[in-house]
Parts: sequence; C-alpha cells; structure tokens
Amino acid sequence: MRPYRGIRIDNGKEIKGDLLHIGKQCFICNQDMMPLGFFSFQKGGETFNAVHTMFSGLVEVHPDTVGQSTGRKDKEGKEIFEGDDIKFAEHGYPAEVKYYPEHAAFLFDSGTDETRNHPDRLMFWDDTIEVIRTIHDKETEE
Repeated sequence: MRPYRGIRIDNGKEIKGDLLHIGKQCFICNQDMMPLGFFSFQKGGETFNAVHTMFSGLVEVHPDTVGQSTGRKDKEGKEIFEGDDIKFAEHGYPAEVKYYPEHAAFLFDSGTDETRNHPDRLMFWDDTIEVIRTIHDKETEE
C-alpha cells in the first residue's frame, strides 16, 4: 500500500504511514497495529471471534497537509506525493500533482489551458520529473 504523509499537529514535523480518519480528524500510523487480545461475542444467536488491536505510532496530522504517495520517484529518487509541485526537464513549466478520481490516477496540472483540460499521467514522465516544492513547503511560504 502506498504511504501517506502529513504534518504532525504536536510538533510540526512530517510523518509518513497509513492514514486513518476519525470524524474530521486525520491520523497517520507509522507502525503496525498491535494485537492486544482475542475475544468472542454473540449476536443474534451467532458467535463471532474478533481481535482487539491498538495502533502504535498513531499521530494526529493537519488534514490539509495529507497527501498520498504516487508510487513514483523523480529523477533524483525523491518520492512524489499528491500536492507536490513538479517540473519537467523538457518543458520547464511547473505543475501540481493531483489525484483525479474520475481517472483513478495521479495526474499533473500546470494550470495552463494545455494541461487544465487534459491532465497527463505521471507514468509517462518519470525520467524527466523533478520535485521542486512539496505541499509542506507551500504552507511555510504562506
């Protein structure tokens, strides 16, 4: 599974791991779930067996800083995440990495008419992409 990243509420540092939503809060778990015990219960005459688990390393993050890994790396080997700004060697213009549910893919959008209406898939540009700014860099600039 591709990891998510976000900025921790408690110390402002980046964390990567699995994403968990509880209400309007977002948490990232950077470690595995730990089984605490097994139990059985009955409902409607049936017996169910369950595992009680606890998340270790569960940390609350700012929801607007959460982004999923695209599964791709730039030309320098840096992991590319949703929300990153990237640049292409052959084009030179920056573009933002976005997830488009209608395409079920991470695509880039430079905000120009060329890419706004026809966002392109990252997989075709791996060897020329460079991450120039993360979503976290953008927030510190504001």
